[in-house]
Amino acid sequence: IGLPGSQKEEETARSRNGAWAPGYIKLKASPAGNVRDLYKLRVETTDAENTAYHYDVSVPALAPNDDYNAIAYVRPGAAGSEFSVDLLTADGRSVQGVPRLTREVDKETLGARDVLYLSVGGKMAEMKRSLLGLPALLPGAADDAAEQKGTVQFAYIENDFDMPDLWFGYEAADVVILVTRDEKFINDLNSDNGAPRRKALAEWVRRGGKLIVSVGPSVEHASVVAQVLDKMPLPDFDKMPLINCRIEGSAICPELTNLALWAAANGPAPKALHNVEILRLIPGDGVTVLASESAKVGAKT
Repeated sequence: IGLPGSQKEEETARSRNGAWAPGYIKLKASPAGNVRDLYKLRVETTDAENTAYHYDVSVPALAPNDDYNAIAYVRPGAAGSEFSVDLLTADGRSVQGVPRLTREVDKETLGARDVLYLSVGGKMAEMKRSLLGLPALLPGAADDAAEQKGTVQFAYIENDFDMPDLWFGYEAADVVILVTRDEKFINDLNSDNGAPRRKALAEWVRRGGKLIVSVGPSVEHASVVAQVLDKMPLPDFDKMPLINCRIEGSAICPELTNLALWAAANGPAPKALHNVEILRLIPGDGVTVLASESAKVGAKT
């Protein structure tokens, strides 16, 4: 229940009371398989006023002994909320159920002031270390954290099929980082099957969500990422991409001074990086440039 942790480590899911979250349900088809719409899944719980409600999701056609991960959506009302999962026939007859599921309050339930970073497409260990080390790096950050009494939390989605296919599945996240270094992940997201997940993420951004796109190490890779962004149009603006920037090759930047000053905000500026290869972005209408640098176009590292 909630935005998942890494499948490779013992990390729990994250959900926030009063916010929608995905619920992941693993199914295995019988030896005979099943046709489409023969079954449906029902997740039932209570809202903040202790009123029961349920969410249904159809089970697609499955081949014999096929594995399938279904996503339902819930909005936990309290830390102690209980959840039940039922496999039903199309006419509502119960086939199998799992009652009285709960979350681990200390590990899985986010506090009201906690900040959740969701990494989609892979883990970013460096980012996690940096964010956890902020109180030691920024003057006054420790005092601010103590005053807010919140913590920095992390969740990871490593496969495109685990991404929410409805925008409100991201509601518990404060920031989503789209990691694009895995070629299979980005190609799957770029396919026709990835369309619902692309649209869900774009809709979440349109409604105020904060998205950071981490681009891979080559211009060719960046071009593939640009194709994904072009396929994430904002609703009602069919010709407006999510990020209206054109990529025009790469360049070597002798010194990232302006970036260092922007990153420092009101604190002391860190040492600027030198001779870094960066992509050349041409901003379009509606794009605000926060930091820009001069570069040696066409230079080699």
